[in-house]
Amino acid sequence: RQINNVGAMPLHYLCCNKMVDEMKSMELLKLLLEKCPEAVRHVENFRLIRFLPIHYASGSRRSPEFCRVLIEAYPGSERIANRFGALPFNNACSNGTFATVEYLYKLHPDAINHRT
Repeated sequence: RQINNVGAMPLHYLCCNKMVDEMKSMELLKLLLEKCPEAVRHVENFRLIRFLPIHYASGSRRSPEFCRVLIEAYPGSERIANRFGALPFNNACSNGTFATVEYLYKLHPDAINHRT
């Protein structure tokens, strides 16, 4: 439950860590959500961008399955914008995988019209 000096929790770091393979990431994700379920709703404040874990995951090439687990733990988080107005869909379009973009679009089609 430790929060560092920029307001991030271990879940935030897992979501943006591209060096851990998908299978291990899923195991860690489930463990972190079990031990600290409130972390999925915690907004970090690095440079005041205000990212939820789903913002990091969607823009860090995480799979749709990884994002699905986060969204199921925090329903509606796919509709929450960061400080600059970017939704997880926008982050996926910028740096995510095609499959994650497609998943987030199907979950929230209006995101394609969202202005940042």
